Amino acid sequence: MKQLAAICTGTPDGYRIRVLAEEHDNDLVDLTLDWDSFRPASAGHRLIEHGYMIRPDARTPDAVNGWRDVPGQPGTWSVPVMPTNGAAQ
Repeated sequence: MKQLAAICTGTPDGYRIRVLAEEHDNDLVDLTLDWDSFRPASAGHRLIEHGYMIRPDARTPDAVNGWRDVPGQPGTWSVPVMPTNGAAQ
C-alpha cells in the first residue's frame, strides 16, 4: 500500500486540507475550510467524510490527534492517513 499523508495549511481565508500519496501527481482530497484556527479533531472528521482516517499509530504523546507541526513551515501540520474502506490507493 502506498503511503498517504494529510497536510493542513493555514491560508489567508482559513485552512486547506490535502491528502497526498507517494508517486501520485494529483491530490486525493483538497478541501478549503473557513476556520479561524487549526482544529485537529475537526480536520480528522473532514478526512473521514472524504474516505480517509488518521492512522491509529499516528496518535502519540508528541502529536495532537495524530497531527504534527511540519518543521520549517509555520501554520502547517501533517498526519499519516489510510483509506476508511481498507483499499490501497
